Amino acid sequence: MHSSRASSFVGAAIRTRGPRFKSQLKTHEKRINEFARVQEKDSEKVRAKMQAKSENTRRWWQNFKTCKTTVLRNCGKIHKNEKRILRQRPEKMKRSSDVSLESEGLKGLIPKRVEERKIRRA
Repeated sequence: MHSSRASSFVGAAIRTRGPRFKSQLKTHEKRINEFARVQEKDSEKVRAKMQAKSENTRRWWQNFKTCKTTVLRNCGKIHKNEKRILRQRPEKMKRSSDVSLESEGLKGLIPKRVEERKIRRA
């Protein structure tokens, strides 16, 4: 239905149905406008809320990042200059399973590097 036909239909309806119908239309329009106004206000509120939420999330992430770096630094994962991450500690990285394998006479299964280190230390 085109808008011109719609408006003419409303005009015809008013002409045939009288003034009471017109006032009903007016109140209906008023209600629609009021609803739109309320919606706008609500959307403003929602927008503000979302903005606050995103701000909080950003702040939380920043805090989390700083906490993470300090925690990692404390366990020696990050160097003081923070350039080299995950400092390797060969002594601690050698597993006890290698030693048990050696005692069982399965020397061939141990990587050569570990064997050399053991020989050097002995």
